[in-house]
Amino acid sequence: MGPWDTLIIVHNFLPVAMAVYACIGLVFLLGFIVFVDLKGSAMASTLQALSRPTNAFIIAMWASFPIYGIAESCFDYSDQTDKASLILAIVALGIMELSFICFSWFRAKEIFRAQLSAFWLKGLTFLVQMSPLYCFMTVIPLALQRPFKSFVFLIFVFLPATATILIDLFCVASFAKHTICADGNEKTMQASTIHKLRIVAVYGLMASLCALIALALFFLSSICVLVAPSLQPNSQVAYVYYLAWIGKDFALFGVGHSVLFMKLHLVWERQRLEKLKPAMDPTIHHFPHPVNSTASA
Repeated sequence: MGPWDTLIIVHNFLPVAMAVYACIGLVFLLGFIVFVDLKGSAMASTLQALSRPTNAFIIAMWASFPIYGIAESCFDYSDQTDKASLILAIVALGIMELSFICFSWFRAKEIFRAQLSAFWLKGLTFLVQMSPLYCFMTVIPLALQRPFKSFVFLIFVFLPATATILIDLFCVASFAKHTICADGNEKTMQASTIHKLRIVAVYGLMASLCALIALALFFLSSICVLVAPSLQPNSQVAYVYYLAWIGKDFALFGVGHSVLFMKLHLVWERQRLEKLKPAMDPTIHHFPHPVNSTASA
């Protein structure tokens, strides 16, 4: 079996493996939130906590991975499933993209406000508010007929991708600046808040870089299809296409894992500080009770 055959096998089986792995990851995430983050709270409290924006967005992100993997595995399977699987994959990617944008916004608002000027903050806020529109607009040209479909599809892919790239660049710049440079605003913050924001900045930087890599690889694979629509086996263009497409899937998982690890780290850090609170609280005195002292005397 040569390199080409290996590449095709990986390309064909990776979406299925990704869907199975994402299902396991989703179960782990839900179990972690319920049994570790919430420590077995009452059902009403648990449902309320799961519906919090940050928890809801990360759950939606990981729930979209299996849908995308199943849809991607059905590409070119038959003429009947091709269009349906493409629509399903685009919707899943839209959910994934929207969840990541909203999660980053809700989790890192303090960092954006501290690191961005008023002008750039308004621009980022506008892009976030418009994200539900452009994250799903790629589905529209699928209803059109050729020859306009391909051209319009590229436009409807380029516009939301450009907006997503701008948001990712805002995130990369803000997270990198917060991670590397000491901000004067930290002087007025508690140490726990400073550490929390630095955790968000480090993992947010990793997630944003992975998102940019995924978009770059997606564009590279799209260019390969435009250059050589037939993708002749063993050709250089076909190699580049399949490698870029596989790399795009791994980069998307990089985004999901960065957000997941951020969640885990923040919960563990909060629990660590809660354990240290009694020892650090200056109002708690570890002296014998006066009554007991008198009685023993």
